[in-house]
Amino acid sequence: MTIAPHAVIIYRSESGRFGKIAEISESNSNNLTGVDIADMNNNGYAEIFVTSFNAKRTMVNSFVLEYDGTNFNKTIDGSYWIYRVANTPTRGKILLGQRPRIGKSFSGTIFEMIWQNGEYVPTDEIKTPRNTNLLGLTLGTVLNDGQETAVGYKQNDHIQVIDSSGTTVWDSPDSYGGSMMYYDAPLEDLGQVVNKQYFPMRLVVWQNKAKKESEVIAAKNHDLSGRKLEYRKFTKTHIEAFTWNGIDLAPSWKSRQMSGYIPDFTVGDFDNDGIDELVAALVIKEGGAVLFTEPKSTIIALQLGTPEKPES
Repeated sequence: MTIAPHAVIIYRSESGRFGKIAEISESNSNNLTGVDIADMNNNGYAEIFVTSFNAKRTMVNSFVLEYDGTNFNKTIDGSYWIYRVANTPTRGKILLGQRPRIGKSFSGTIFEMIWQNGEYVPTDEIKTPRNTNLLGLTLGTVLNDGQETAVGYKQNDHIQVIDSSGTTVWDSPDSYGGSMMYYDAPLEDLGQVVNKQYFPMRLVVWQNKAKKESEVIAAKNHDLSGRKLEYRKFTKTHIEAFTWNGIDLAPSWKSRQMSGYIPDFTVGDFDNDGIDELVAALVIKEGGAVLFTEPKSTIIALQLGTPEKPES
């Protein structure tokens, strides 16, 4: 499954073929920003949580889709919550939500959410540093100590590990991620022409069964300016994984370098062969009305780990 700026596109991998089975179009006034999947109401059908903003990306208007056996229908519409699903090793998939203040998309308390009385409601608070955006945060056994710990992006795209009190215990010396989605924040000084605030990208905590440890997986899009300018131009990208070594998140492995940039990715067993894959959208070339160029993008998959051996 993937999203375009104004559509949700659903694919199926079957008998070695990967094809589109549905496309749900949205109004041009809605900017779709994130998508996650989980069966939170335990009815046997996974809900599709779509984080959406208005045209200027200053107000959240998210929605939830669910398959009824025939069609994908909206069960929640016009929600003021940003959604993310975290896949934990002990509790399975959990839903996280953040309700930012109007015009301040990098603020708001983050909660775990549950299905109750026909809606998704907040329960336990996930404590984080101020200006942490849920789109760039997840939970998992990051420290390989059996406890759930938060890991997320700072506003400068550095990765931070966050303890249960909301304190940053480690942050990366380099930037990762690199989203092209932004909103125009209010100007901060008289000499400023624009103040683009870029949304963070997804982070994944994956259980490497072969090594019996968790890995934090991130995309790294390389900007021509080193992210020193308001406008971004990504020319190459790769995926990188990290493992906690007791002091910091140390590099574990990384993919080959590719041309273009990755706007989003996820991890799961998508072809039901017992092996997890990392599936990513890769934008090779962006379209431009002035240059009359056609956009070019594709879906890539990287195999992770090995199948689990059955217990004897």
